[in-house]
Amino acid sequence: MGFAKREVNLAVIARKLGISISTVSRALRGASSIHPTTRERVLEEAQALGYLDSHRVSGTTNRTKNILVLSQAQQLDSDSVYMAGLSQAAVSFKVSLISHHYMPENCNRILDPKSQPMAMKSGDACGVVLLHRWPETVVRELSASMPVVSIIHYYRGVDFVGIEDRKGMYDLVAHLVANGRSRIGFFGFCPLMSVSRSRFSAYVEALAAHGLPFQSEDLIEVSLEEASSLALTDPLPMSKVAVARTKSGVTAWICSNQMLGYSLFRNLQKEGFKIPSDVSLSGFHGNAHAQPVGLPLLTTTAVSSEELGVAALRRLIFRIDRPEESCRSILFPCSLQEGESS
Repeated sequence: MGFAKREVNLAVIARKLGISISTVSRALRGASSIHPTTRERVLEEAQALGYLDSHRVSGTTNRTKNILVLSQAQQLDSDSVYMAGLSQAAVSFKVSLISHHYMPENCNRILDPKSQPMAMKSGDACGVVLLHRWPETVVRELSASMPVVSIIHYYRGVDFVGIEDRKGMYDLVAHLVANGRSRIGFFGFCPLMSVSRSRFSAYVEALAAHGLPFQSEDLIEVSLEEASSLALTDPLPMSKVAVARTKSGVTAWICSNQMLGYSLFRNLQKEGFKIPSDVSLSGFHGNAHAQPVGLPLLTTTAVSSEELGVAALRRLIFRIDRPEESCRSILFPCSLQEGESS
């Protein structure tokens, strides 16, 4: 059965040849990473299906690359810190950004063709930038069909643009120690989140570097929902444990992200603690979250989210043209940002 010209797209060609959509796209663009035999097969199939009658290809094309930016979060305005950098880079790199937002409970729908963005469904998307945490199964499926770069959250086999958590945590611990804090707890550990695991391991290393013991009872775990929230959580269930540990001698808390820091701040205040005179508190990656109204500026680490966006798009474009290269983790140094909580 033949295909009408309007029905022919990269996905159709890929299915006919038993190869990935990204391979078809690179072959039609004349990418140097594609074997000449594969390119010839793709061009022949595209010609036979009528695709070349209405699409120019390289050595024949200047078609704009379509890049999907997929966000998964409860808060619809949570992408702006990264989108500014992505949009800036898109102009420089002459690519088109197509942004789609999914609520956490619906994020698996990206694998259903009926719920996919049109550029993805048609095979016209060259690659994906992921914002916020996505299920591992979804990321594996996406990366099997096209290049993927994730911002902040790490997945095996996927390019990653993130933060030097070790430096940031070392600076936070050094700051707290310099202010007389010798028993420092970690609030917000979530083993299902790569950023939480990374920051916890950096915390243990930073304690050791400053001659402080790690005490397991001062590690407080939270749920995935709480760790992923970009809004204040009140009441914060595990704050009761933090209150008990503070009464038993913890003099400072480092939280795995900024919003957990603000949530814990408010919960400790309600229990009568004065911050920072009774206990110090810090967040992490402060400029990824808006400061809640009525709460003071937390001590935290800061990094340019715009630069993260630029780096992610640059890496994705590099990956599209060089799919055979091994994955890279690109880490940006963060700086200590002293607030009113330490």
